[in-house]
Amino acid sequence: MRLDQITSDTAGALTFSGSSANANCAVRTFRRMLHKAEEWKVIRHAPKVKLMKEHGWRLRLDDKTKRSCWQQLPPANGGSTARNSSVTS
Repeated sequence: MRLDQITSDTAGALTFSGSSANANCAVRTFRRMLHKAEEWKVIRHAPKVKLMKEHGWRLRLDDKTKRSCWQQLPPANGGSTARNSSVTS
């Protein structure tokens, strides 16, 4: 397809394999290409291309893992263990 034939609808119909973050990376590259074509006067106007919705990462730690992480941290304020005692109880 020629650059001057790409519309927002045709760009929105693009699909990419992998996660939405992977697809958004490809869409950003595509948008950059379209804007460069506009800058170089290859096309009159770059169509708007929307990104996909990305879901944030969530990390859950069980109590055993939390205690392990806290125990590996260096002591704060000259060796006070108040932080460690509240986590292990």
